[in-house]
Formats: sequence, C-alpha cells, structure tokens
Amino acid sequence: MKILFLDFDGVLNSADYFKSFAKQPTLERPLDHIDPLAVERLNEILTRTGAAVVISSSWRILASFKELTKEMLVPRGFLFSSRVIGETPRKGRQRGDQIRAWLDAVVVDPHDYVVLDDDSDRGSIPRHRWVLTNSATGLMDEHVERAVFVLNERKE
Repeated sequence: MKILFLDFDGVLNSADYFKSFAKQPTLERPLDHIDPLAVERLNEILTRTGAAVVISSSWRILASFKELTKEMLVPRGFLFSSRVIGETPRKGRQRGDQIRAWLDAVVVDPHDYVVLDDDSDRGSIPRHRWVLTNSATGLMDEHVERAVFVLNERKE
C-alpha cells in the first residue's frame, strides 16, 4: 500500500494564497484556509500513484480526519475522500516521530510512503521520503513530481 502523509499549513495553503484575501482568513470561514489549486495538485499525486492519505497535520487535533476530509478537503475539490484512511498519533514532539509511530503500528512497507510537509521535523524519516514544501508557496508542481517519483519508484 502506498501512503501519503499530509500536512495542511504550508502544503494546502501558503502565504501567497493568504495574500489573495483582503484580510487573513478566520476560523469562522475555515474553508478559506484550503487553496483549491493545492488540492488539485494533491489530486494529481493520488491519481498518478493510487496512494492513500494519512493526515499528519496538527489540524487533526481540532477535528477528526473524517471531518477534515468531508468539511475541508471535499468542498475544495478533493476527489479521493475514500482514500483518507487515518491520522498519525499525537505522541512525540516531532512530526517525523508521529509518522514513524503510525508506520510501526500498521506495518506498512517502508518503501511505500511519502510525507508532504513544510517543516523539516522529520525525526527518523529518511530525507528522500520527505517532500519539503515552502510555506510561502505551498504545494507546487515540482513537489507533485517529487512525491510521484518517490511513491512510484521501483524497488530493487
């Protein structure tokens, strides 16, 4: 099984995206926090790889992965709600440690995952599995290509 670990802030939104608003989005309009163009790019990764999604974003503390999918991603154009299969545990300080705990618990083939995140707190996650986005621009075409490459690379 191929897994994509998904952060939201700095991946599905960005400083550039927020500049398009007259004022900073608020929690009263949480949909404003998700860039539909970034969601299109996420859809492309999933189309090209068949990967499932595990939410690693800190947003999972405020809402379940099912709520985030139904209320945040789908209304912004996300096409693969059935492929969102879970969220990382909340133990450990670093995102990488939380992802490692999820991988260890479900015994996923360690060659079949990628992380989309704008922070480099990868812990023990190998660098080549971590697709580092920029919080200024969010998920871009080059990140799509890198994630697809990592998920579809042939095993020796």
